[in-house]
Amino acid sequence: MKKLIFLISMTFCIMSCTQNSGDKSLLTGSENTAGSRDSLTVDKLDFALEFINGYVDDLKKNESATDLVDWANSNKLVTPEFKKDLSRIVDEANRENPEIGLEYDPIFDAQDYPSEGFELLSLDPVSNLVYLRGKDWNEFELTLKAKCVDGVWLVDGCGSVNVPEKDRDER
Repeated sequence: MKKLIFLISMTFCIMSCTQNSGDKSLLTGSENTAGSRDSLTVDKLDFALEFINGYVDDLKKNESATDLVDWANSNKLVTPEFKKDLSRIVDEANRENPEIGLEYDPIFDAQDYPSEGFELLSLDPVSNLVYLRGKDWNEFELTLKAKCVDGVWLVDGCGSVNVPEKDRDER
């Protein structure tokens, strides 16, 4: 009987490990540690999670939350290109509709967001795209673009900010 339970358990484990065999499978630190010093690896992704979860924490403040552009401009984890593209998106929305401005959050590329923050879903070390998913909303996936600047990894795009439409999650 113990052998049967062991066999069933092992089968279940093997099946669950191979379920995520698509492009966005969850990675562990040991699966992607090879590469040069400037290669993006799972063990170098703290900046991405600090960025997005810091943004979620700021939004939770409601009325005392920092203005979106001010928050990004004061953030040490983003590139100047990210700041420039975000400002452009906000300025265009304010010109087109001064009363409403943006009708969505460009960092999330959505109106709503996972209130408990994000966790790593996968990483593409060739394109430096980081795929995240909501901790409390697993179906909510978000693409973040990373860039190495002077040996430091920074957020170069997230949501609809400086991320090509083909690389974004469908909403």
